[in-house]
Amino acid sequence: MTGREMLVMYVCIHGIRERHISACMDQILDDLLMYTYADKLVKTYSSGNKQKLSTGIALLGEPAVIFLDEPSTGMDPVARRLLWDTIARARESGKAIVITSHM
Repeated sequence: MTGREMLVMYVCIHGIRERHISACMDQILDDLLMYTYADKLVKTYSSGNKQKLSTGIALLGEPAVIFLDEPSTGMDPVARRLLWDTIARARESGKAIVITSHM
């Protein structure tokens, strides 16, 4: 499956209405700068892009609590900053975010 197909699948699982699917996916792809990789197979993604996709999936459906396990592992510094900015915006919107580490 491609990244876009994965997002569509999870959007449907979360019960997001069909008229909101496109806007929801565009928001996730834009927030995490995933447009370049959206139509590529997930199995070809780097570990950092897989982490971004996983975080995007976690943010779908406006959950009240988000659990993330070392979300920036394997990311370059620019992608890491972008991810943490996205997580900070989710937190500022009232979400509870739990981040785990193996340290």
